[in-house]
Order: sequence, then structure tokens, then C-alpha cells
Amino acid sequence: MAATLARAGFWRRAIAISLDALIAGVVATVVLAIPVGLLFSLDNGMVQFGSTSLVSGSARDEASGRSYEFGFPGISVTTCEKVALDRLPQGLDPPTGKLASAVECRAAALGLVTSARTLRLVAVREENGEEVSYDSTHTLGADGQPRSAWALDDLVYLVLLAYLVVFQWRNGASLGMDALRIRVVDLSDPERHDLPLRRAMIRVVGQFGGVLAAVFLLGRWDFAPSFAPWLPAVVAILVLLCYPAWIAVDIARKRDPIYDRIAGTAVVRADG
Repeated sequence: MAATLARAGFWRRAIAISLDALIAGVVATVVLAIPVGLLFSLDNGMVQFGSTSLVSGSARDEASGRSYEFGFPGISVTTCEKVALDRLPQGLDPPTGKLASAVECRAAALGLVTSARTLRLVAVREENGEEVSYDSTHTLGADGQPRSAWALDDLVYLVLLAYLVVFQWRNGASLGMDALRIRVVDLSDPERHDLPLRRAMIRVVGQFGGVLAAVFLLGRWDFAPSFAPWLPAVVAILVLLCYPAWIAVDIARKRDPIYDRIAGTAVVRADG
């Protein structure tokens, strides 16, 4: 009977996981970003959550000189603006050289409550007859002063994994999968509506565990000029490039991806 099951195609799966990532971001906002934001002033930013890094696609308000963008983790708005070099807080450890710029960025849950705050300094110094830029990023408290803080950003990945495991375990499908009319079945019992917890955990960890570990590593790796410290980053990049491609090729060829084969599961069309 398992052989007659109509496997779900690539685009249904891709759209479903995109919807699930959005749902996980909303959940992370409710359970992490908003509480952290509400406590930001009370604990002076001791706990922070949210990205304070802008990408090239960020928008800029010319009137105020601020740049901003919407993004993850959580549903947040990141706002950045330049800080006068003569108004920097005390206690900073700037990069060696002549300070060229300072930019303060804030992440705000739903654009309403600040949940993270950083200051990025850029210095320029001459090396071998050329000007080289160096930067350093410093966490700020609610009072605008430098401080050490616990960053909870990576918990958004655990929220995504937990959400997928729970919904596939209890319902055989996440909310995104339900919307695209696909579901996960246990190949040993295809008529079962839910999924054994063990199979759900193996499947979700196999699907995302390696990629999320690679993202985590790249987000924290200190890129040094020597070869050895670059090796884990190279491995992480290869995982990010090759593993999704392997999965996509398997799905395009109507084969169950490696994590489904290990878990003994399959993603099928609920309408076929």
C-alpha cells in the first residue's frame, strides 16, 4: 500500500515550510521577543532577542537618517542610525585605529518594544600603505551603556523544531502542510492519522538539524586569516549548499529524502 501513496511535489513542500517558518516566527515573537521587550528597561537589557544587523535591502528614511527593515528572528523591525563620535558611551573597547563611524541599531518586537540594542564601531588604520577597516559590535543596555547580555536569538530555531515535531506527532501535518494539503505518514501504518513521536523527532531533526547547526556555526565563527580556523566555516557552507540540494534532487526524482527514509515516513498529498 505504501508504494501507491502519491508523494507530494517540491513546490508544495517548499511553500509549506515557508509558511511554517513564518508561523514559528510569530510564536517566537509572542513567547520570546515581546516578553524580552517588556522587560528590557526593567533588567537594563540583561536578556536580549532579535537581529540588529541590516542587509543591503534595508530601507532608509532620508528625513531622519535612519535605516530599517523587517525580519527574523521573531517578527521584528530593526532600526539603525549613526551616532556622533563625540557622544559615544564610556567603557567601550573600540578596534585599533582612527574611529570612522558609529551606528546604533535596535530590534523591536512588532516594531513596538525594543528587545535588543547594539553599537557598531568602525575604525580605519593604515597597513602596508593601504587603509584597512576594522569593526566591533557592542551590546548596549536600555540606558545606552555597554553591558554583557544573554542573547536568546537561537531559541527561535528550537521553537521551529518543537512546533514541527508537535504538529506532525499529533496531527501528521504542520499548519503549513495542512494549508497545502500534504501530510506525513508512517510507512508501516499509512492509514494512521498522527505520527509516532519517535518518528516525528527523527524526521524533523534529520530535515533541519544539520542546516541549523551550520547556520549557528556561521553566525558565531570568528574568521581568522589562518586556514585551520576557517575549516569549520567551510564545512558549514558546504552543508548549507549541498544538503538542501540533495533533498531537492530526491524530491524532484519522486524519491523520499534521506531523513524520511531513516524515519520510515513519507510526505504525501492529502488530496490524492
